[in-house]
Amino acid sequence: MHDVSRSQDQLDSLKETYTKIFKSTDPFSEMFQSNIEEKVLLYPTYGTYLEKDQFDALMAAIASTNDLKFAISEVEANDPFLIPASTDRHLYVSKHLIFDSPPSYEEYREHTIVLDNAIYSLNGT
Repeated sequence: MHDVSRSQDQLDSLKETYTKIFKSTDPFSEMFQSNIEEKVLLYPTYGTYLEKDQFDALMAAIASTNDLKFAISEVEANDPFLIPASTDRHLYVSKHLIFDSPPSYEEYREHTIVLDNAIYSLNGT
């Protein structure tokens, strides 16, 4: 796992992947691009983390595709893929985590995720 929240080049690449899947970063608007035919929607019951059974179901779905790389992006911001200018120190920098393989639930919960977030495939499906 690595955090790409501080590298604008990596964020630009991640945004390109994100926009292949999602229409917007607004978690309350129409979310999927029209080419995405199959979807799995999981909503955390408490806070911003999935419950263990939700997480286990998602990891099983990821494993079934043999596409084990995925990202978690906090999307509850004006442009979560933009690092604020140094003069905007009061602005929150959205977190973006990339996983090369599915973590355990405990490893997932070790990461601070404070905003609404999206979990998605790095190949854009």
